[in-house]
Amino acid sequence: MKTPLTYKISYSDDSFVSVIAKGIANPKQVEDMYKEIIAEAKSYSSDKIMLDAAQISLEYPLTELVPLMNRLKTIIDGFKVARICNKYEHRQDLIEGLGNKQKLSIKNFGDTKEALSWLQSERD
Repeated sequence: MKTPLTYKISYSDDSFVSVIAKGIANPKQVEDMYKEIIAEAKSYSSDKIMLDAAQISLEYPLTELVPLMNRLKTIIDGFKVARICNKYEHRQDLIEGLGNKQKLSIKNFGDTKEALSWLQSERD
């Protein structure tokens, strides 16, 4: 049985929005999730997001990744996004690479400690 995408958004005392996401995601679900995350971050006047995406399965063709990243650019531009994931997985590496090409502040991490350190550092 395939588990649909679910996520929990909370605000951390360290001045960032924390998100734990699980399940199977298609591009529309990913886009909608980021829209909600950004709205929540704005409500806290925060520009920092830590997304635990280690339990997300992205089940869509790679051909949909570039159009999705193009749409996400307008959503997450101006925010610093630390993604906890398998940073050696090809698809995750592509997400970070495409984000960097679009001048987005998005980076993959293998653990929360590294991600937190990067989020709290000055912008790159």
